[in-house]
Amino acid sequence: MDDRSNEAEGRPRADLDTLVQDIVQRVLEVERRRGGASFSERSYSDQPILRRGSDWRREREERPAGAGRPTPAGQSSSTGQSASAERSASSERPASARSTSAGRPLQERSIASTRAERARRAYRSQARFDQQPLPRDAPRPLPHPALPPTLARLRYLEGDCDDQGVLLRGGKLFAAQARLAADFEDDQPYQGALPFRYLPTYQELSDRELRGYFSWRTLWRRGEASDAPSTFVRLLSFELVNGVGVEPGTPVALELRRLVDACRDQAAKQPGATGGGVLDLERLLRDYVVCHQLDPKLATSEEERAFAWAVLTLRLAERARLCQEGLRGLTPRDQEGPAPTDNELWEALGRVSSYPPERSPFLRTHADESAQVVAGVFARLVRHCAKRRKTDFIDSLVGPVQEHAYYPFAGVPLEDAPKPEGLRVRLTAAETITHRFGRWKLRKDFSTSGRSRELGRIVRGIDRQMRDDWGFGRPLKEKRLPAYVARMIQKESALALERSQEAERRRISFDLSKLGSIRSAAALTREALLVDEERDGYLPDDPPREAPSSISVTTVPPMPGERDATSPAATSPADTPRPAAAPPAPTAQPSAGTRDGSPEGGTPSPCGLDPEELGLLRALLDGRPGPSGTARTTEMLADSANEKLFDLLQDSAIEFDDQGPHLVEDYIEDLRGILEP
Repeated sequence: MDDRSNEAEGRPRADLDTLVQDIVQRVLEVERRRGGASFSERSYSDQPILRRGSDWRREREERPAGAGRPTPAGQSSSTGQSASAERSASSERPASARSTSAGRPLQERSIASTRAERARRAYRSQARFDQQPLPRDAPRPLPHPALPPTLARLRYLEGDCDDQGVLLRGGKLFAAQARLAADFEDDQPYQGALPFRYLPTYQELSDRELRGYFSWRTLWRRGEASDAPSTFVRLLSFELVNGVGVEPGTPVALELRRLVDACRDQAAKQPGATGGGVLDLERLLRDYVVCHQLDPKLATSEEERAFAWAVLTLRLAERARLCQEGLRGLTPRDQEGPAPTDNELWEALGRVSSYPPERSPFLRTHADESAQVVAGVFARLVRHCAKRRKTDFIDSLVGPVQEHAYYPFAGVPLEDAPKPEGLRVRLTAAETITHRFGRWKLRKDFSTSGRSRELGRIVRGIDRQMRDDWGFGRPLKEKRLPAYVARMIQKESALALERSQEAERRRISFDLSKLGSIRSAAALTREALLVDEERDGYLPDDPPREAPSSISVTTVPPMPGERDATSPAATSPADTPRPAAAPPAPTAQPSAGTRDGSPEGGTPSPCGLDPEELGLLRALLDGRPGPSGTARTTEMLADSANEKLFDLLQDSAIEFDDQGPHLVEDYIEDLRGILEP
């Protein structure tokens, strides 16, 4: 290395320059062959490529005192001036006209940062200028002679100042102008194509557009507006959120909802005419409801609330399953509230699925069985995703839980920005907006609000498999499903079918419509089995008893010598006590005391009622409590009496309430006619 350096130092300067030029030519040739050369071989022809310390020292010595940057060696002052002019001209040329070089990205970033810095400085200077108080005798803009007085004063406010002498601008200017023209009406509609403005204000509208807006607003308030121009609708919505024209609170939300409906109707008739006004107005309505803590139903639709409820139900069911099985590091103590039922889970899956279960005739007919199958498949899929995937099953359907910054009234000119510290509003079951420490946050339990096609394929697979297992008449065509999902569906469907068949074997059915025929057949059978003595009321096996005191009887005085008779034959049926008046019953039913439903005396009672039942009915007719000391309870007596009176009244005659048994008012007179003819 030392020998080469010594050899190079011993060479003349001309040979060294030739060597350098040779190296440069070789480099250029290599770059040209590669096709990536970004400069020509004449780029540095007027100055050496390599600069040594001796060259810089010589240039400093030759540079006159007070001169600017040193002129490179080998260049004259005129050459340096021309190069400087070329550099300045190159900097003034547009970026598209400059040659592409390796340093272009850095140069463009530098230019962009310089322009951004100049814009920021200009904005700051303008902002500082706007905040400076203006003298009271400052010149004002001339009034507009073609405008009505109210609109002329509105234009005059654009150059006015507040009490501190600060120029009105932004939200304060808009609010002042809106309050000034709150009740103004005009009749000069705008003619022609109205220019679209995303965030319109009065200051941006021309005089003709301004009068056109107030003419349209007049018709809108009267309910006579036939269209909803996007620019005018946005300007009116800004007035509403500032509390102009309508009482703040719920009336403003209802008026915004009216604007949303009008824009939606116009978008249906003329696609693209509203310029995205529906979404912007819905977002503005949501911001107003949140900041003023109104009813969330004013800012959400029924479909949105149903979808949010379904997502929350699915997440609760998934977490309950993970906690029960100890997956994802959860334990049963981590479960949040009770788990949803099978029917609730089935309804939630139907709202998220792209295959609606309510349209399937089989799923509608077998709702309970399909809910069991869906719950079983859901549990298996949750377990599968927890063990074999990084993403949970519900996250794969509706996306993960999101929490990001929330900016209410973005770009809307407001006089005072809302800052409700500690605010927490739950828009839907799966959307919550909070405001803490000056920051707004939105938490959503889903990322996509559309129906899941993956879940739709699973639900359709369940429908198809259950139709095949149950033998439904209209089978569905098989569509491709993952093998593990198909096996899960087959197993759960087979288990549900087995449970259904077992329950069907244990089921006992009662046809109440056949009770009448059963009673008629029983009466015929009983009549065929009775002998003549039983039909006449003679019962030799039952000793005669005294009639209850509540029944008036007529006794026949015994003949001498018959008082001491003890044999059953000594007492004839004619000698037993009989009621004074007993209307004949059409069909006597047996009671607890007798075989034919008559009292022990042998005379048939009304409707086959026994003495205890008669005593209960008479007591209730007289307004007294039921008899006590009977072998049966009052409830049993009432049920027995109702059953015997059903053929006659076709209804229950005795009812119970907190005070005990009482007669139905509609049947009191009928019972009096039966018991007291």
